Amino acid sequence: MFFLWSKIKGGLFLILWGALGILLPLLYLIGRKDGAAKEQVQKAEEAVKAEKIKAEFYKEMGEEKDEIIRNKPTNKSDLVTRLRDNGL
Repeated sequence: MFFLWSKIKGGLFLILWGALGILLPLLYLIGRKDGAAKEQVQKAEEAVKAEKIKAEFYKEMGEEKDEIIRNKPTNKSDLVTRLRDNGL
């Protein structure tokens, strides 16, 4: 009786090890696929964030340029007034 039980137990053990040997590589591949998809999403989000920062920078530069042009003296009397008030 014990001999038969040890054979069944040993066979069951081998079947479990075989199933684990088959499932482990599959789980590994599925994990890599999911990880790659998450990494692509993260890279896309970083690219969008960088584009927003760049657009904001150029917008601020354009506003600063417009402000400089608006404050630029248009004639001689404006230039003299600005130099007297603010200096060089």
